[in-house]
Parts: sequence; structure tokens; C-alpha cells
Amino acid sequence: MGKYDLHTATIGDLLQDPDALAVIDQYAPGLAATPAVTMFRGMNLESALGMAGGFLPADKVEAIRLQIESL
Repeated sequence: MGKYDLHTATIGDLLQDPDALAVIDQYAPGLAATPAVTMFRGMNLESALGMAGGFLPADKVEAIRLQIESL
């Protein structure tokens, strides 16, 4: 098991981890730097990935999920 549980790790947690941030930036460049991301800091990653499906292709959402789980 990796360092993050997708159901409890928040976006805020991930934004503070350079490795997790690199994964996010790889698939959604610049997203972490947008002011809107502050609204989601308390959201868990699983919920955020569910919402991301409306903005990112499913293969990218799954890649983020798998790479964060492997950290």
C-alpha cells in the first residue's frame, strides 16, 4: 500500500507533496496553480477524481489514481 489512501487523502495533502504534485502536473498541467484549486483543498482525492472525469479523459484520471496510489 502506498502513502495515500484515496478516500482520506485530501487535495491539500497532495499539493504539499512534491511527488504527488508532479503527478498532478503531468496530467493536468497548471491545475495546482489555479486559484480555484483552493476551493477543493479539503476534498478527498477519490471525490476529486470522480469530478475530474468531466474535464479529463478517463485514461488520464485512471493514470493519476494509479500513480498516486503507488507513491
